Formats: sequence, structure tokens, C-alpha cells
Amino acid sequence: QRDCRGLTDALPDAVFGMLSPFIDTSVFRELSARGCPTRLVTVAMMRPGDKVDSYRMLAHALAPIGHLPWTMSVVGDGPARDEVKAQFAGLPADRIEWLGEIEPAAVPDVLYSGGIYVWPGCGEAYGVAYLEAQAAGLPVVAQDIAGVPEVVR
Repeated sequence: QRDCRGLTDALPDAVFGMLSPFIDTSVFRELSARGCPTRLVTVAMMRPGDKVDSYRMLAHALAPIGHLPWTMSVVGDGPARDEVKAQFAGLPADRIEWLGEIEPAAVPDVLYSGGIYVWPGCGEAYGVAYLEAQAAGLPVVAQDIAGVPEVVR
């Protein structure tokens, strides 16, 4: 909707249609995820700006629940890797598995190992990772911001 409003302002005589967010789900099994229910999973690039802001928000959200038995798998890499990891320095290191960049074909298996997909989504216009997590049967925890609610819905 946000993009449509912007395009309508820029091109008032144009006609627009809405497509619901979608991905090819053929790489996902028909069964829902059966991983560890307390295993959090996130898949995101590590670059300056909104991505680093999202990692920062995620680290701050995890700090108050350190007494609970969660662990987290993080898939992603990029030029802000050191800055991202520094955000999580106050959390127990043995709780976070840094997987780095992995082949796209391996992402479903990581998702199936988890119990909840977590990604704040600062500034996300269209988060494909949310759709992948849902295709693997994971519930998604995200912000109600930008295009995130439309994709998660």
C-alpha cells in the first residue's frame, strides 16, 4: 500500500493493481517446522542502515528475556558483520549460532530447525524472509512498520 500511494502521487493518471506478497514454495516440505520451539531464527543481510537497526532492536529485545531458555540461529553476513555482532555482545555467546552466508537452498533446513522467526524489519518494504519462514511453518515476530504487516499477513 505504501508503494502504491507513492506511485499514485507520482503518476496520478496511472492504473495500479495490488498483488499479494508471494514466493515459490516448492522448495519447502509439506510438513510444518518441527524444530526446537525455543530456537529463534533470523535470516538477514548485515549491512549499514535499516538492517543494522533491526539487528540492534533484536538484541535489545532479547536482553530482558535472557532468563528464558532460548537460543538463536542467525543466517547472514555482510560489511556490517562486526557491528552486528557487537550488538549481541551482552548476551550469552553460547546462545547464538552465527551461520554466516549460506546457500539459498540451505535456508529451509535452518528454518525447519527453529521454532520462531524473529526479525524487526526496520524499513522493510517487502521481506521475502518472512514468507520463507511462514512457508516452513514458523510463526513470525516482527514490527508493525512499513511493508512488514502486509507481507506477514
